[in-house]
Amino acid sequence: MMLGKNYISRQLVKRYSKTRASYVREFFEETDNYKIYLNSKTKSTFINLNLKTQSNSIGESWVLISNQPLFKNKNNMDYWMKRSIEEYISTHKWLTADGPYFKLPWSIEPATKMGFGRNLGYMQGDDFVSTYSFTKERFFYNMIINSLADLDVFSHGEIRNNKVSVFQTEYTSTWLKREYGITAPYIDTRHNEYIALFLKKAGTTLNINNLKNANLIYADFLVKQVAIGNTINLESGYLINDYFSTDGKKTHVSLNHVLGEMRFLLDAYKQTKNQKYLNVAMQIRKGVESLGTKWLRKDGDTWYQVNRDLKFSGRDYKLLTLGDLLYSQKSWEEVGYKRSPVFDILIKSKYKYLTNINYPIKPNILNELKRQGFIQ
Repeated sequence: MMLGKNYISRQLVKRYSKTRASYVREFFEETDNYKIYLNSKTKSTFINLNLKTQSNSIGESWVLISNQPLFKNKNNMDYWMKRSIEEYISTHKWLTADGPYFKLPWSIEPATKMGFGRNLGYMQGDDFVSTYSFTKERFFYNMIINSLADLDVFSHGEIRNNKVSVFQTEYTSTWLKREYGITAPYIDTRHNEYIALFLKKAGTTLNINNLKNANLIYADFLVKQVAIGNTINLESGYLINDYFSTDGKKTHVSLNHVLGEMRFLLDAYKQTKNQKYLNVAMQIRKGVESLGTKWLRKDGDTWYQVNRDLKFSGRDYKLLTLGDLLYSQKSWEEVGYKRSPVFDILIKSKYKYLTNINYPIKPNILNELKRQGFIQ
């Protein structure tokens, strides 16, 4: 058994029209709400859960019960507990019947510094699939199923009915609203990439046939965005916009988003041998390469994004984009193409920058740097 805490919050809503609104939870308090009683005579255990709330608020908790040990190996349990502490932002802790809630930035609407929301980038359970694959622990299996159920609820039953489409973010980013006039709901390309990959991996791992090709729906969506012109066109190739909405302007392109899209399409090509996925992936590669070393800042780090006027801005992620560049090179090699010389230049520069600022590099990225010959 695993017990959740008592989470107290209230729902905030900002309405823009009959069809557009932003939903945020304002967090108030979390408490340990359980007591455990052991009866040695009857050899029984009683769990007492107390839920409390306050006026105009919501009080929630959750319980996970299994007829099998959630962890048969204590080392696996210790690993997950340690990881949950280190990766606390993305860990599934506040679970509800509508899905897990995660801390949001301050740049949201309705405005609150204690805003939480159903962040689609974290709702998917890719980490659970990866860890279950090598541990076979019941806890991770349960959390995969729960993540599928959460996404099914979010999509109003699309997963259950085998009609998986793209997922729309339900809270407004004031940054996107200010820059492009975009309000919720809107489509975040990176979050949808994560969800599509999770659905495919979960379907393959748990042998759920109607999910094994779920990624192709999003791959077709990316191809369609090119057809309707949601891109930044360059002298050679193009880059697909980061966000899509029925209102607002066309947006910028961030390096990590577009590399993720490219790699996603290469996976779809490997899966189907359909040339349309390879064609778009190649045009994205040419688009990144045509900007070349312009992606690099003076300090050697990469810029976060390129705007529609082809000016660069934003401090990039420390490790995310480095991993995207490395895995992109690997993906091209897997489909029989040579490495991108431009990608290698960006990898070397970004790795040197991280070394100069003594930034710790995660083992998976470090291993890929070694495998590809960037370090001994």
